Amino acid sequence: MNSGMPIKAKSMNVCGSEIRRIRKAKGLTLDDLAARMEFEAGAAGIEISPGQLAKIERGEKRLTDRGLIAAARALRVRVDELIPEDLRYVEE
Repeated sequence: MNSGMPIKAKSMNVCGSEIRRIRKAKGLTLDDLAARMEFEAGAAGIEISPGQLAKIERGEKRLTDRGLIAAARALRVRVDELIPEDLRYVEE
């Protein structure tokens, strides 16, 4: 159950803010991460520009499951780390 802040109604994804936070913490630019995501997507055929990535980070663009996996691989984190902590399921 979500015990934190509600998801913004206008947001098209829940992971954009975490992608931005991790990208900045790792010292990556939008260009760097977009290029890494395209490389990691490989045969999935995902093409992502820095502008599209910026929209994802702001919650203005949806991210597919393959895009989420590519982002996690490009950032060298587990997929669940891209989900805000207050939205993660925790067994009690």
